[in-house]
Amino acid sequence: MPDVPDTAAIGRATGFLMKLARALHTYGMPSHRLEVALRQISERMGMESQFVVTPTSIIASIGPTETAQTTLLRLDPGRVNLEKQSQLHHLIGDVCARRLTLEDGGRRLDSLVRRRPIHGPLATVAGFGLASAAAAVFFDGGRDEAAAAGAIGLMIGLLVQAAARAPRFGMVMPAAAGVAAMLITALMQIALGPMVGFIPTLAGLIILIPGLSLTIAVNELAHGHMVSGTSRLGGAMMTFLQIGFGVALGSKMASWLAPPGLDRPETLPLWVLPLALVVSALSMTVLFRARPKDLPFILLAATVSFTSSRLGTLAFGPELGVLLGAWLLGMLGHLLGRWRNEPSALAILPGMLLLVPGGLGFESLSSLLANDILSGIQAGFTMLLIALSLVTGLMLASITSRSWERF
Repeated sequence: MPDVPDTAAIGRATGFLMKLARALHTYGMPSHRLEVALRQISERMGMESQFVVTPTSIIASIGPTETAQTTLLRLDPGRVNLEKQSQLHHLIGDVCARRLTLEDGGRRLDSLVRRRPIHGPLATVAGFGLASAAAAVFFDGGRDEAAAAGAIGLMIGLLVQAAARAPRFGMVMPAAAGVAAMLITALMQIALGPMVGFIPTLAGLIILIPGLSLTIAVNELAHGHMVSGTSRLGGAMMTFLQIGFGVALGSKMASWLAPPGLDRPETLPLWVLPLALVVSALSMTVLFRARPKDLPFILLAATVSFTSSRLGTLAFGPELGVLLGAWLLGMLGHLLGRWRNEPSALAILPGMLLLVPGGLGFESLSSLLANDILSGIQAGFTMLLIALSLVTGLMLASITSRSWERF
């Protein structure tokens, strides 16, 4: 008959697991993966457990049914931090292999949580600007559109920093960002001359548009996590609506300032596209708080996802093109993770940012606000199809690469 853990052992395990759960949630692990990770870690520790994870809470019952300890954590939605995800990955491995006791693991976990972020506020704001400028190039914008997008990205980076310090402002920050994007586009047209205004607006807002949250929500729903997936999907839709409201309000104000725009942007030299990929990888290293030594692998992931999805879209259409890009990206992420003994998310999450259908969501909302109902519904449906295609590609990659990560 197996040994039944006593109350003290259950208490020690509960304390460690809840600290670990809070950290994994805070640093951006999706709910469906977090549930599986916690259950597998508790099994390695010889503990019965049940976990329910949502984007804003964790409920855990640890120990045999008769003596189980139940804990509830109320949390804010996490933000991806790839450096700390990597450190937690190694910490979990050491605890499960009994190289660390629970007490030592808990102290190391506390030290990890207290450590300051690897990138400071100024680098983060610059990351927003660089990401937006690169996105304008990916959207076939010209030099002026890229400059305007970069200016919008810098402003949104400042707004994000302000929202982190003032939670009440954070509730309306997406709408404020939409207004700011339209006004900056108008001012940049006055300063630089006419341009295609839609491109810098979309490129400037693309980091804020919750395409990644939408994709994670679809992934959670596909894994049967209905509560978490539905709540995350609702949060993504609310952010879309706030940004759309801000853009609509800003466009009314900008119409008094901006001169007439152009129909087509100028054509940039071919060498600008590889440069934009390098800039995009650099910005994602900062925005996802990855280590500088991870930059080459993030650049490789960005190149694979962008190139394969572009070629796949030309050959098979956007839905199958994104599926191909997600499959190759997932394969790359799992193989790199196995080779480097690191989480596959270090490559997959930055690469996904070039695949998520945030731009289509923005286009759908813009059409609906302009009373173009048919185009809005069509763009929204295409957005959901592409999100599902992306998730399917990642699932296929996990199967075909025989992912070594059990969670």
